[in-house]
Amino acid sequence: MELKDKIHTIRTELVNERDLVRKELSRYPNASLMISTDHGYFYKYQVVKTDGRRKKQSLGKNDDIVHRLARKAFLEELMTRLNRNLKLIDDAAQQFVRTDTLGIIKSLPANFDTLPEEFLLTPACRSYRSPQGPTPDISVPLQPAALTTCGVPPAEWGAMPYRPNSLRPEEKRNVMKNGLRVRSKSEASMMALLESCGIPYHYDEVLSFNALIIACGGNGDLQLLDRAFETEIIRSPDLIVARRDGKLIFIEHFGRMDDPAYAAEAQEKLRIYRACGIVPWDDLIISFEEPGGGIDMRLFEAQLKNKGLI
Repeated sequence: MELKDKIHTIRTELVNERDLVRKELSRYPNASLMISTDHGYFYKYQVVKTDGRRKKQSLGKNDDIVHRLARKAFLEELMTRLNRNLKLIDDAAQQFVRTDTLGIIKSLPANFDTLPEEFLLTPACRSYRSPQGPTPDISVPLQPAALTTCGVPPAEWGAMPYRPNSLRPEEKRNVMKNGLRVRSKSEASMMALLESCGIPYHYDEVLSFNALIIACGGNGDLQLLDRAFETEIIRSPDLIVARRDGKLIFIEHFGRMDDPAYAAEAQEKLRIYRACGIVPWDDLIISFEEPGGGIDMRLFEAQLKNKGLI
């Protein structure tokens, strides 16, 4: 997702929260709470402004009004902070430039768009050739154990709570029978098949990946290819399913592959999987949207059988 899109999502969440705060504030009285102290005792007052003058009234033990005015003070401070954050986000958003693949390519010098796409999207060091032949490209997973097995009986794992992806909730328009909201009809069809086969799954779960990409140079020394992988990377697989033996299988369904920016993001996601030792010939299922929309469920079912899930 573009950084500017992420900022837009955060802004939308702040605006929605501000609207809720404003709506609740409208239900509270036009007054404020004042609390004074005298010899260790606290006295609560309702303060009302009339014609520019403040009038103070003791509340005694009227906790209902105290509660309402205290809540109002909290919401007013929250509103001030939300407005401040929104202004900061609006100021920052005006300074951002596009970092999607298509936007960058269009900004390059003349005729760069005639080069093979891999020249622009693939690290050049992967094409290194040693005198002995091609450089072996080695991926060293740093934490594969946490992503290999569910650690508990599959049915129990499927019922465990997990952290769902909270970004772009407005895109989850399709509702499953169990009330779960999903982004596409294809995903809904895939999950319906999983449920009918009794395969436990987690949808759009937020995971932390740590991996380091290295390569063996011509002199036999290990060389770091991608330093970015030394830090934590947060990703949300479309689906994670548990096989009967407890092995976890990852499922990714790619839709808009005709969109260069989307395709580049999909390629990056697959690169992270590979860096963590998650590969199609072992524990990764990849599916694609049909040209006219939808998914070939026969092919998807065949992939489930191939992985020993059904």
